[in-house]
Amino acid sequence: MSARELTHSTPIPALSTLEVLWQPDASAAVFTRSPEGELSAGHLHVGMPSVADLAQHGHAVAARRLSVGDLVRLAESPPAGVALGGTAQAMFAIVKLAQGAVTEGLVHPQLEYDQRRWFAFWAATLDDTVETALAQIAAALPSVCVEAWDGDRDAVVHDLYPYLVDHIARARLRAAGVRLTNPSRRTRSTIELFLDGLTAPAAELPDNNGYSALERKLTKWVDDGLTQLNPAPWKLAFHLDEREGDGLALEVWLQASDDATLSLPATLLWGEGGDEVFAFMRSSDPRKAVIRGLADVEPLLAEGGIVFAEHEPAEVLLDPDAVRFFLRDAMPRLDELAVPV
Repeated sequence: MSARELTHSTPIPALSTLEVLWQPDASAAVFTRSPEGELSAGHLHVGMPSVADLAQHGHAVAARRLSVGDLVRLAESPPAGVALGGTAQAMFAIVKLAQGAVTEGLVHPQLEYDQRRWFAFWAATLDDTVETALAQIAAALPSVCVEAWDGDRDAVVHDLYPYLVDHIARARLRAAGVRLTNPSRRTRSTIELFLDGLTAPAAELPDNNGYSALERKLTKWVDDGLTQLNPAPWKLAFHLDEREGDGLALEVWLQASDDATLSLPATLLWGEGGDEVFAFMRSSDPRKAVIRGLADVEPLLAEGGIVFAEHEPAEVLLDPDAVRFFLRDAMPRLDELAVPV
C-alpha cells in the first residue's frame, strides 16, 4: 500500500487525553479520558493511587494523587501516548507561569503561623503581568476544574500558584547547593532557623519563641520594599568561609550600602535569574558594583597571590601563605577602603 493510499484509507487513532484537577487539599488528581469518554488511571505511573469525585459523572473515578512537586515534574515531562486535555493545559500553564516568575525574582520570604506551627515560605510577588496571566488562565478553565471549588475559577489558580512558586524556588536553591546560613554553626538564632527553612525540603520550622517578632519585622520589610524600591547602591564585601578539608575560601559578596545586615553572595549573580534576586532588594546595579569594587582592590590582593576569575568572580581557596597575608596585611587596608570582611 502506498503512502497516499495509507493516508486516505487508514484513520488516525484518536488519543486519550491527560486530565489534571487541582484539589482543595493541595494535591492534584490526574487521570486519562478515552475518546469514548471513559476515565481511567490504570496506565499512569505518577503519584499515588486515589479517586476523584466528579459531579458530572455522579461517582468517583480512579485517579492518581500528585503532590506539588509531582505536578511540576509531570508538566515538565508528560507521559507519552496521550494528548493534553483542557484541564492539563490549564494546570501546566500555571506551572510555566510560576517557573518564569521565580526566574524573574518575583518571590519574597514569608513567615506564616498555622495550627500552632510556623512555616517558612517563598511567597509569590504578584505584579500586573502575573495577575493578568492568572486571570486569563482562570477564565479559560474547563468547568470540571472548578467543581471542587464551588465554581470559583479565581480560587483555583490563586490557590495553586503560591504552592508552585514556593516549591520551585525551594527546589532550585537546593539543586544549586545554596545555603543561606553557615552550616558549621551548631546553634541557630531565630533568623537562621527561618533562613534554613527557606532551603529545606519542607516548610515547617522547629520550635522557637522568636518567630512572632520576626514575622512582624519581615512583613514590614516586605511591605516597604514592595511599595518603594530602595535606590541605595551595592558595595563590595568579602566573606571568609572555612571549608572542610580545603582550608579557607575568600568569597565575593555584595552588601547594601545603607544596611550592613543585607548582604548576598556574588555567586547568585552568575546563576539563572540572579540579577532579579538583587533587583528585588535594591534598584542599583550589582554587577557594576562587583566589577568596580574588585578593580579597586585587585592590586592589593595580588600582592598576596589572591586572584579571582576574570569572568564571574565568586571565590578563591587560600593556601596558608595567602591566609596569613590576608589576615595580617590585607584586612586592615580593606578596612581603610571601607570594604567589609
